[in-house]
Amino acid sequence: MSHLSQALEVEVGALHAVRRRAEGREMTQRERAQIDRHMARLLRLLAPRIRHFTRAYGLVDAAEDARQACAIGVLRAVDMYDPAKASFTTLVNWQLRGELQSLRYRLRPDRRMPAKALGARTLSLQDAQAEGLNQAWLEDAEALARAEALAAQVLARRACGQLLDEHLTEARLAALHQIERRSTTRGPECVKPGTVDPDHLDRLDRKLAHERQITFAYLLGQEDDRHEQDLGDGDMTAEQRRQIARRTIRSLSRIARGNPRYDPDAESVALPTRH
Repeated sequence: MSHLSQALEVEVGALHAVRRRAEGREMTQRERAQIDRHMARLLRLLAPRIRHFTRAYGLVDAAEDARQACAIGVLRAVDMYDPAKASFTTLVNWQLRGELQSLRYRLRPDRRMPAKALGARTLSLQDAQAEGLNQAWLEDAEALARAEALAAQVLARRACGQLLDEHLTEARLAALHQIERRSTTRGPECVKPGTVDPDHLDRLDRKLAHERQITFAYLLGQEDDRHEQDLGDGDMTAEQRRQIARRTIRSLSRIARGNPRYDPDAESVALPTRH
């Protein structure tokens, strides 16, 4: 099970736990707020998948409607989820697909003409040769170069994303360790000794996610679509963003150095076994 699937299972389990505690009585305001937070985290985790399905179903121009439809699908998946039957990832994928397909049918009734009405026909290579057509017109001389360039972009994005994930994990652990060292005294990040304020953790996660976006754009010249919300850097100057990116790149270089997964000259890399 991937890290994303595990995170989804944790959030759904926590949401169901809140609901079970409130069975037989009206929910308190605090419990409703907890459910809202868990739903917001689910939508943040599923945001890249929602954008992918939105593009796959051709609804980019109706992205807001697609997000609302997917939110309904996520809520329905939460209500239907039973860990004994299937994983939440499988269930939510089908719900998202169903909602987007229904939305597409409502927005764009399929009016494509069948091939017979268009007068189109399938032409085999033998028929093409019999009719005197040259097979060379079927070949695209630039297809290989385009495929290699696209593959290089995909590999670069994937490697950059993995390196940034490892860097953010280290940075978060270091920050939490520093907070724990100061937890013996009461401070703005401590509710009580040994307890970290959730708001402080949320600010830390947003800060790290912001640094990820800045570094991703600095390295690849394109935005990282991992986070749905705009974390914003309007208060930052170009020099501040550059310093953040360079500091993060030094950490990425240290992580990649000596790691065969990021060595282009390595002949083979042993992939981790999934349990």
